[in-house]
Amino acid sequence: MTDNRVPNETQRSLTIREFCAIEKRLGRGPQVMRIVGNIVRISPEARREWHTRMTAFAQKKEASLNGSAGWNSRVAPDKRPPSTRPG
Repeated sequence: MTDNRVPNETQRSLTIREFCAIEKRLGRGPQVMRIVGNIVRISPEARREWHTRMTAFAQKKEASLNGSAGWNSRVAPDKRPPSTRPG
């Protein structure tokens, strides 16, 4: 499944700077503090909040892939891998 909101730039390798710019544009970057001049920092609180958001994002994405519309619901219970069987 492809995230249609992700720009075509992700169809090639990216520099770290390009990766960060794309993620920030998508609203996935941490909150930053701008200090005098070009000094930019991420506070410990902003880092923890970012990790919380990214974990929730990953869980939501996984749930949507495995949810009622996912492949798991269309596979007969005895054909599912043991790790995905209910109970």
